[in-house]
Amino acid sequence: MAKNAVENNTKMVNRLLAAIEMMEFSILLMRQNIARQLPGAAPEQIDAELRRWLIDQPTPFVVRALPGQG
Repeated sequence: MAKNAVENNTKMVNRLLAAIEMMEFSILLMRQNIARQLPGAAPEQIDAELRRWLIDQPTPFVVRALPGQG
């Protein structure tokens, strides 16, 4: 029983670490995107835009059924 609990905890920890890594990667990608959208912007301006994006992120994409699929 204890072995299963440890395995479950390990799986949850691994999933959490993967989620954190994906979030870090998305922040790096958005920083690059902002830098492309604002050529010549100072690093401080890019940081400010990135913070704004982190605070005001749009709602997550919602998958909807295609017409005729219910």
